[in-house]
Amino acid sequence: MRYILSHALGIPLHKVNVHVRHVGAGFGGKAGINFEPLVVLLSKFSGGRPVKLLLTPEEEFITAAQRQRFYGWIKRGVDADGKITAEHIKYIYDARAYADYGVKPNRAAGYSCTGPYEVPNIHPDSITVYTNHPYGTAFRGFEHLEFLWAVERQMDMVALKIRLDPVEFRLRNVLRPGSITATGEKLREDAGRVDQCIKAVAETIGWGKKEKRTASGKLVGTGIAALWKAPAMPPNAASAAIIKSNEDGSATLSVGGRK
Repeated sequence: MRYILSHALGIPLHKVNVHVRHVGAGFGGKAGINFEPLVVLLSKFSGGRPVKLLLTPEEEFITAAQRQRFYGWIKRGVDADGKITAEHIKYIYDARAYADYGVKPNRAAGYSCTGPYEVPNIHPDSITVYTNHPYGTAFRGFEHLEFLWAVERQMDMVALKIRLDPVEFRLRNVLRPGSITATGEKLREDAGRVDQCIKAVAETIGWGKKEKRTASGKLVGTGIAALWKAPAMPPNAASAAIIKSNEDGSATLSVGGRK
């Protein structure tokens, strides 16, 4: 936020101070910058007085950042053993009038376009388009929920078409340690076991057992979906640490980390 404010308003970076309350992580909508420059300018024109910006519900929908609209298209090939052989994928995200942060989750959707499944042959496109709608940005889930819904919905549709249990269909194709992802990475042992998660959930909800009904006689539906999330950066991103020698002989170690 400091850098963007400095660049947008022509203020030297060292003169920009941002005081942030405890508001948690980025969660998409807070990852970029929104109305902050407007508030800074209003404060400047009012003689440096504190300014608080409040939006009505109408203003929120017309002028504030929106979750991007999504269109997904998947064509999937499956062999006689229920193994996915190929996929042709097209995801289109409506970035609205300005792309803002929306390009990054769209790129991440391209990284993880198949969902947590191994697909040996793949042609994916994840496209950002401009429209005349209020501008879009990243939101909670980094725009993964949209395309993962498309992936999982089609997994159920294909399972029904080939007359294979949806859970079994997922287990036959799910990524495991040693599997190759859509971007060519070989999963390590510490990548997690999605197959075990699917089995645990299926057992917990009583998958495949006798149908359940409420006291009034209504059927209780059950379903399973396997999801994963790719970051905005590639898996081979570098990291670094800085050691500074001080005048008194001590050293200061600077390294990024999480609790």
